[in-house]
Amino acid sequence: MRDVLILLPTWPPESFIELAPKSWKQTLEHADARQRLAASPWPRGAPAATPS
Repeated sequence: MRDVLILLPTWPPESFIELAPKSWKQTLEHADARQRLAASPWPRGAPAATPS
């Protein structure tokens, strides 16, 4: 979900179908998509839990 929300605002409207789960592998083959995801300020995955 994070990746879709990062890409959606700047993704061409005629190519929104590329953001669907069925097309996700092909979407990640775009160097542009990989670069935008790598440049995101939001980390992938959940933050590590801190011990109490």
